[in-house]
Amino acid sequence: MTAPVSAKSLRTYTTVSRQGGSLKLLNLTKRISDLLAITKLLTVFETFDSEPEAIKSFSASAKV
Repeated sequence: MTAPVSAKSLRTYTTVSRQGGSLKLLNLTKRISDLLAITKLLTVFETFDSEPEAIKSFSASAKV
């Protein structure tokens, strides 16, 4: 993940959030996960290791 990719991810997250949606990340590699941790972006994005878990989280966030 380079700085432009990271910036694009943040812009996408912001756009989706403002529209009332949610953006979640799935199956991150260790390298990407480490980079998100170093840049503190893991506090911004919800991440999941399994697709069923990620899909289930959308219905859980809709109930909030």
